[in-house]
Parts: sequence; structure tokens; C-alpha cells
Amino acid sequence: MTDFSSQNGVLITHEALRPGSTADLVVYLGVTAMGPAEIVVQLKLFLERHAGTVESICVIAPKFREATVKSVLACDDFIQLKADLGVDSHPCLFGRDGKILEIDDRDPDRRSRMLRRILTAVVRARHGVLGASSSVHYAKPSQKHTDQFIRAGNVLVNSVEVEMIAWGCLSYISDEISFVYTDTGAINVVATALLDLLAGFGKIATVSVDSFGSYKGLESFEGTREGSLWLISATTSGNLAKQIIAKQRVEPRQIVSLFALGTPNDTAVCHLDRDDRHNTRGFPSIQSYDPSDCALCRAGSTPLWLTDEQFLVSDIAVTPYLPKRDDLSKDTVAALHQLVGENVFRVLFQPNHHTERSDIFLDIEPHASGLLADAPVALTSLAAKFGRRVRQSLPAAVDAIVHLDDLASTALASAVVTYLSARRVAPTVVRASQWTSHQFAKPPESIVVVASAIGSGTSVIDLSRSIRPSESVTSVSYLVLLDRSATEDRARQTYQSVTTTEDGHRYDYHVITRLPLPDPSAIRTNAWNDESFLLHKLLDSCSDDALRTALETRRDLLDKAKDQTQRGLRDELFWSAENGSALTLSPGFVFLPKDNDPTKISQADVYSVIRCLLHSLRTRSREGKEPPLKQHPLHRKVLDVGVFYRFNDPVLQAAFLRAADPAELDYANSDIGNQSANARLLLMRVFKDHKAPATEFALALALGRMRLTENDKTLALDEIAGLSTPLNGVTTAFLDEWKATT
Repeated sequence: MTDFSSQNGVLITHEALRPGSTADLVVYLGVTAMGPAEIVVQLKLFLERHAGTVESICVIAPKFREATVKSVLACDDFIQLKADLGVDSHPCLFGRDGKILEIDDRDPDRRSRMLRRILTAVVRARHGVLGASSSVHYAKPSQKHTDQFIRAGNVLVNSVEVEMIAWGCLSYISDEISFVYTDTGAINVVATALLDLLAGFGKIATVSVDSFGSYKGLESFEGTREGSLWLISATTSGNLAKQIIAKQRVEPRQIVSLFALGTPNDTAVCHLDRDDRHNTRGFPSIQSYDPSDCALCRAGSTPLWLTDEQFLVSDIAVTPYLPKRDDLSKDTVAALHQLVGENVFRVLFQPNHHTERSDIFLDIEPHASGLLADAPVALTSLAAKFGRRVRQSLPAAVDAIVHLDDLASTALASAVVTYLSARRVAPTVVRASQWTSHQFAKPPESIVVVASAIGSGTSVIDLSRSIRPSESVTSVSYLVLLDRSATEDRARQTYQSVTTTEDGHRYDYHVITRLPLPDPSAIRTNAWNDESFLLHKLLDSCSDDALRTALETRRDLLDKAKDQTQRGLRDELFWSAENGSALTLSPGFVFLPKDNDPTKISQADVYSVIRCLLHSLRTRSREGKEPPLKQHPLHRKVLDVGVFYRFNDPVLQAAFLRAADPAELDYANSDIGNQSANARLLLMRVFKDHKAPATEFALALALGRMRLTENDKTLALDEIAGLSTPLNGVTTAFLDEWKATT
């Protein structure tokens, strides 16, 4: 079916109703006072707007409206329309059981398949299936989380469409019903339409209609077992029907679902599932998850709870934001200046389970042992601050140095020991994991705790709790080279936890520099792990040798980056431009000093700066306002597409695509102005420019990290197909993956 029209009690559409036919003009006559001539006017208007082959005109109505059907067929205007089209007409009257005798006797499934296609089109037109995005998904009254939710109330806005749903219910209804129970009052209109049809067929007994209120209401609802019909608005699991059977002790045949998706429900009026033969406009399979193990939640999507019997959810507001220069604090910019260009930032190295999902690794170990040297060769600015703090803050007597177990903290502790040795102080050096078991020749009184970098602060907090029971300890000084705690509150909690004892004594705590970054334990995934998953998927079905080689090379690069010998990626974070050139930074990046040499700045440096920028926009409040990219279930924030014009270096564009959360590049909501259209125009500029990061944009689209409306997606794919210069094989493979996703 291509389209339909439903107004003034008449529904018209192109369909295949009669056996052997592929293009009938189907006309359903509902309860209407319109005359035959007015109905013919509607037919002509439909044909003008929806051109197509017509093999015959089938007029459908219940048998008790046979006179109305005959008056239409006998109308001079109708006869002339048939002559103009060169077709015959057929009255298709259905009986009390919903069957059209001439159709059902020859092909019992043909009518139900037709009705399924029509109602699926109605559901699509009325937005009856709410789809999830990278930002939000749905938590149903059953507690299950899902990527799609059927809200029948959205569909029931037109009388003739409602009557067609009621027509689909007839075959499941006995004549003995006296009570109709609905899961939501929103579908009571279907029950009323059903009773009107039954009355037309001679069912005149009084029938009451009550809503039991879905899952929550079912707990206290007392329905009758005999003579009852239970109407469910929609089902995706069959669980509500099972509970009705268990609690109300009714038979399965007494329960009818109006719509079903993803469940083999025998008494559903319309199965909305896509079927390549019989329902090509159907919906994809629904994904449902237990709330304790929801893949959508793990991917960063927020559940919207549908709690009342109307299954209502407020409209979602979406606000775009364009980052500015002052969105990074001066302290964060200063910290970045100390680290950028020093081969500290690495991406994708995961040295332990605490960082297994993190993207940024601060590789301080190669530099740590030389930070207290007379002339440090690296991290000179950070080394100067660290040296001043050590000289000013270390106690004259140090009995023990306790350092975190990582290699960088070990090297940093070694530098402190060397410094103290020159002053004839010889402390015992102990790893944090060995503190409680270490046997000291003399119980230590003064301790220095050394940490190269801390994230959540758990490591130093746990160590402080181990040290406090030692009665000999009177002084503890903490030296933290870099605190990457996600927020100021988290950093403050760490400070308070390690410095204040139960008796009110305060220990010293010194942080050399602060660089707020996402807490590794809170990161669900990263762009490179998602990319690896896609590469493996594409390789499973790849038959092109050149493409296979490119995908395997990239897969191996990402796998090797996680090795201890590789220690992550410094460059090659991103796919090359279409012309094969690596993505590099031009002079004048606003967040780096003007005299910074861009040739010394790695892709990992650029990515880390953008990661810090976006993290600040999610967590940093200014002037009493909440962070610009802080997400709420009903208020989503996205990056304005203008960010790719303001930060237009190819390497910066790639960094934003990788560093942004999928929700921040989700332009699929049509209520955010022209953001999706602007994104489509941006894509065309990118795919026409051989120096642009086309593969990175294609990858972001394939992974769902960037989303457009379906209309803009279709337009973009058409425009890409018409490019005069073909894109490389990898970019094309990613775009094909995007095309296949819904």
C-alpha cells in the first residue's frame, strides 16, 4: 500500500483485495451521512493525489449498510468514474464474523493481510510506534525497557479508522459478551465502535465498557469471568495477557490485542512486524531488556517511564548548543598546556580493570622519574610546580614512602626518594598493596603517599583507611601529581576523606594539577570499541579483497593499541582523509597557545582537548546556570551543527565525532529546527572534499553516533549516490551500513 485517505467516514487506499488482483482501489464506508456523489468526489481527489494503477474498485462495508453500498454503485458519477478508469466495481460486504464471503472462501488470509497493511499505514501516519533514540528509550508499565513503544491512543483519532480496527475484532467476539474491559481508557472508542457493529448485526443487549488500568490497575480490578471480553491496546511480549489469565481466570480467547509487535499473538487485530511479502511497511523487531541488564541504558540512553494507564509521556524538548572559547576554565586550559605536545595523552590503552572502558590514558611513567631532576627534559612546566611543592611541603623527616601500584606512581616515588637521599633522608619505600603486610624495622611516624594520577580517588581513600589504624603514624603527606577527578565535588570528597581523621587531625594533601576528565568507571563504551565491533561485523561478510585488507589492517591496529608494548594510540586515532592524508591540526587552535607548533601535537592531544571541552559542558556550571550539555529525560541537549564549521580542521571534526556522546549528535528529532537539514548539508560538503574526514563521518553515521531524520537520511543517501567522484571502499562500506540501519 502506498498511501491512504480517511475523512468524513470514508477510507480510501490502493490495495490488493480480490484474489489475483494487485491494484484494487479499496473504499471502506463507515458511519456517514454523506451522499454517493460526495463519496465520488473524495475518490477523485484521492486519485489526483495518489496516482497509480487501478484494476477494480472494491467498496467495503458491513452487510447492514448494503443499501448505502448499492446507492454508491448506482450513482451516475460513480458509473462515469468507472468508465473513465476502465474498471469494474465490486461490493465487498462483511458479516457478523468479519468475513467477506467472496474473498474469504477463496483465500482465508487475504482479507486479514490487507487489513494488517492498512492499519500498519495508519499507525505510521499517526505516529503510533514511538522509537527510541540514542538519548532516550522507554520503560513500560511491565518494568521492561524497550527501544520501541506502541501507544494506541495516538492512532485513535479518526472514526472510520477506529471502525476498521473494530472490524478486525469481530472474528474474536462471541455473542454472549456483556462486559468489555480495556487496559486503557484511550481505546474505549474501539470498544464503542465494536458494539455499534454488533448492534448493526442484531446484537442489542446492553454491554458495559470499563478500563482496568493496565498492569497497576489489574492488581485490584475485579472483572467477571463469564461474558467478558478483554481488549489490550498493544502487546510486545504477551505478559499482560498472561497476567489477566492468571488473575482473572479467563480463557485466552477472551483477550484481544489491537496491535502486536514482536510477539506471536494469535488474537491480535494487526501484527505490526515487518514482513517482506505481506507487510513491507511494518516495523523492525522490538528490543526488550530487563531493567537490571539494559543494553540501552549501558549505551547512555535514558529510560522514560510510562507509568499511568494512558501510557503518556511528555514531549521531549531538544536544545542545540554551540561551544565557545570560555567553556573551558582557565585552570583546565593551563593543565592542558602543561601536557599537550609531551606525548602524555594516549588513547585506547587499558592497563587495568579500572580503566577498561576509558578512552584517555595519561602516560606519565616515561617522564615521572625525571621530574625532580635539575633540568627536566619533559613536562617542564609541571616539573617546576612539582619541584616547588616537594621543596616546600615535605616534612624534614620521612620514615616511609607509600606509592600506588601503577608504574607511573612507582617511578614518581623513585624520584622523591632520590631527592630525599640527596638530603640524607632514607625512607622505606612500600607499594600500596603491600602496606598492611610490610614488616618495618621501626614503626613509621612520618609517611609520604605518592600518586601519579587519580580518577575517582578510590585508590588513595582506600590507602588512607589502611594507614589510619597504625598508632605510630603521626604525619601523612599526600603528593598527587595529577587529579583527573570528573568534578570539583569528587575532588573535594577525596580531599576531605584522606585529610580528616576521626579525632579531627588533619593530614596534608597536595595536588599539583587538576584536569577534569570522565570517570573511567562511569564510561559505558568508547568510539574505538564501537568501531572494532563494526569492523568485525563487516569482515564477516566482506568479499572485496581490497576492502578486507583495509578493514583487517585497522582492526589489527586497534587490537594492538591495547598491548602493554604499544600503550595506546598517539596518532592514527582517526581514518585518513579521502586523499589518503593523515588528519592534522592547523595553527591557531583556540585552546592552545598561539606559539604552539601544531606539528608536535598528536591526534591524541587534539582528541583529549575536545574530550575535556565536552566534559566541561556536561558538568561545569557557570553563573548559576546548569551545564549546557547536561541531559534530562525530557530535555535533551545536542551540539549545534555549527560546531563543525567553528572547529573546521578535519582532525577537530573527527575529534568531536568521537568525543561526543551519541545523544549530543542526535539530530533525528524534527522539533529542533533545521539541525538535521544542516547536518545533511554539512555531510555533502564533507563527502565532496577529498581533504575532509569523510570516513570518520560515515563511521559516525554507521554507528549511530550521529543521527538525522529519516527524510534527511534518504536525501543524503540519494545525494551521495549522485557524487561525481566515488568515495573510497571503507567510506562506502560504512555508508552502506548506515543505509541498512533503521
